[in-house]
Amino acid sequence: MRTMNAESVRTLANEQYAVGTPTRVELLTTGHNDTYVVETAVDRYAFRVYGASKSWIRGDDDLQFELGLLTHLHAHRAAISYPLNTRGGTTLGHVSTSAGERHYALFSWASGQPLDSERWAPEAAHRLGHALATVHVFADRFATTGSRYRVDEQTLLDRSMERMRPRLEQADPAVVAFIEQQVTEIRGLLRSFDPGPNGWGIIHADPQSLNIHVTADTVTLFDFDRCGFGWRAYDIAYALRHTGASGDPEAERRRAALVDGYRSVRPLTASELEMLPTLGRAAWVREGTGAGHGLPPSKLATYLRDPYLPRFTGTEAADTWHPS
Repeated sequence: MRTMNAESVRTLANEQYAVGTPTRVELLTTGHNDTYVVETAVDRYAFRVYGASKSWIRGDDDLQFELGLLTHLHAHRAAISYPLNTRGGTTLGHVSTSAGERHYALFSWASGQPLDSERWAPEAAHRLGHALATVHVFADRFATTGSRYRVDEQTLLDRSMERMRPRLEQADPAVVAFIEQQVTEIRGLLRSFDPGPNGWGIIHADPQSLNIHVTADTVTLFDFDRCGFGWRAYDIAYALRHTGASGDPEAERRRAALVDGYRSVRPLTASELEMLPTLGRAAWVREGTGAGHGLPPSKLATYLRDPYLPRFTGTEAADTWHPS
């Protein structure tokens, strides 16, 4: 869908929000949504223009669910970026453009820099775990009549493999066989997984490093666009991706710090802890099969062997994977 120009965003921000006159508006990222930085003389904000054709968004109710959740979490002082009300008192805006009807929202700015999951200190990992657990605990108190999708077996495995099929048809048969074997194994473990009390509920579902900003002593979660109902341990497993190879002492300390931070707010059952690597692999199946930007099958296979591996650059993942 066509991206709105910065001047149109400037006009919307100025007319619809009582935040002061924008002095700078710039497109930051494009993708499922377009995000702009909006600066005034006194503050900075993130202006999101929602994209269309997302499997997890079926209409306005889904968008209102996310924004209502964030407003609720902000009221409970969770470490999140939250939506601001328009002059009309709503959090979700609508505008007609040449490309059709668009939805938008203005969010508080998340201070700091993206979390580097390969180099984060244990203190930052602990704060992140604490922040995720706080979101989960207060999300249980969120009262809504709206609906939202489920981050379940169908979403993580079935839909992902369907989208991956054209790539798999062109891939090395040994790689394909390995991926399919992994998916079968993950499926069986998910079906027998009992997380215990409150182990299923509202989750962020996309706590990647680009959606987490840190300063010397704070952490802020943002971009809840994919939030939905899922296993709470999935958020932990997702955040632990790229933290370093299994068995690496520094990486293990990093992961332990995040889990300890989480457990300082919400207890984890033994089954949740045991499922973290499996849920990490499930996260890779979902993230590795996105149409247009998914991982090559050989790289996905590498991450399915160890969901915690550092990021790969270039083509080395194809050289790393082996069938045994």
